[in-house]
Amino acid sequence: MVPHSPFAQLTTGPERLVPFSRVVRQAEVVEAVRQSFPALDMNYTVMTLATAERFFTAMQSKFSEWKIVKGGERKFVVAGGFMNPTPLPMASGKEPWTEIEFLPLQMGEIEPTHGCQLNDDMEFWRSKEKECEELCKERGLACMGSCVAPFRDALDQEVERDLEVQRLARLEGQTVQVLQKEAFFEAAAVAIVPFTKKMELLIGSIGQVLDVDTHFLTAQVKFPKEVVKFPLEALVTLGKGRKGPKGPRPSHLPSPSLCPVLSSEQRSALSSPRFGQCWSACSAKGFWNSAKAGLKTAATLGSNGAWCYTAPAKQKRQLEIGALCLEDDDCQTLAEDPQPEIWSCSDECT
Repeated sequence: MVPHSPFAQLTTGPERLVPFSRVVRQAEVVEAVRQSFPALDMNYTVMTLATAERFFTAMQSKFSEWKIVKGGERKFVVAGGFMNPTPLPMASGKEPWTEIEFLPLQMGEIEPTHGCQLNDDMEFWRSKEKECEELCKERGLACMGSCVAPFRDALDQEVERDLEVQRLARLEGQTVQVLQKEAFFEAAAVAIVPFTKKMELLIGSIGQVLDVDTHFLTAQVKFPKEVVKFPLEALVTLGKGRKGPKGPRPSHLPSPSLCPVLSSEQRSALSSPRFGQCWSACSAKGFWNSAKAGLKTAATLGSNGAWCYTAPAKQKRQLEIGALCLEDDDCQTLAEDPQPEIWSCSDECT
């Protein structure tokens, strides 16, 4: 029971009030609560027995939940801890009795209200082009041109990337030679392949490509005694089935005039942001507002709500695809301070 508290006899069982100072003894936890609630008087702070039990359980637990992020950026918070200090009904200026709650620590994900959505289908924009072909089958080239125009940049990017990825994939089985260090030293860092002494010893060596990673733009190359990963900028092709000299070190180095499999400009083009579609929640309900409130009641934040693809009001897309955006663009939100005369849904909000 709380000594000298007028509320001590009001409840029994799990709702019985106990002093904060009797439950929380760890100095670092007390200091964290003080920093979070500087106006809180610890001498007049209480909690229920149920809250105290949740605190003790959390202090003895370990995190066992993992979040694996695939694709676009996701935002996580560690939600929980002491929160919601609430004055008790009979509190006064001299005795500011306050009840505090505790939420077990959990990992929560915050869902955004708007952004640029990328499609996992690597032929997405070409499928939109086919829809235009069907739509304009009897209307001629003018119809086709105006139908594709809103997403022409995205279509061109998708086609060019696909052709380049197919070219790189055909490197498997090819005989390649390792260029001089100056040709790929920077590329190794970009491709997340640390430049090693082993790489340096293999300069000028000839090997065979076993596998190509078209995401990181690297290749596993088989040499007589080992397999080593190289950035594609480090390699020049010699054709299929061509045999190189025995041993890892040929007597000659590759000619500086030989072109690498991949140039720095080609890597930049393949690594540049992809085009997507602007989208937004139709209102703040169920998104950021509920996420902020959720910190007080739950660890998994956000929720699914009505949304739509969006575009400038004067530029609605024929195929209702929304405005083009790059994957790191924010686009315009309709969830907060919507202005439909400037930016609006390009299709039904569902």
